[in-house]
Amino acid sequence: TEVACAENDHPVILKVAGSTHRKNLTIEISMLLRVLGNIIRNAQQASADTKNPILVRVSLTRSLKITVDDTGPGFPLEVLAGLGTKGLSRNKEDGLGIGLASSIKIVEQAGGRMTFSNRSDTGARVSIELDLL
Repeated sequence: TEVACAENDHPVILKVAGSTHRKNLTIEISMLLRVLGNIIRNAQQASADTKNPILVRVSLTRSLKITVDDTGPGFPLEVLAGLGTKGLSRNKEDGLGIGLASSIKIVEQAGGRMTFSNRSDTGARVSIELDLL
């Protein structure tokens, strides 16, 4: 299944693959949406010059896996290891560095994992994995 939408004139494509069986999340949906909103906004800001779509992939198997890919410059290697550190803000004059730190904390409190990497071609990738009940 694929759904396309735009926010702030920046396209976002959501692809969902996997099981159609009902599964229960280990996280409140409002918190998951808060995390996703933060990640997608960051991806849009990183890709602002390209206007290429942000790709959000969701798969349901034994866990819920969400991957957000952008087409920006990617994470600088010197920043990659410290991503999610409270107070570290990248390329935002008004950034407080609490967005990713809060998102990681929310995901980890739900027993999940959040990872950051650079894509092989261009851009960054943020992945979330949450166990299902």
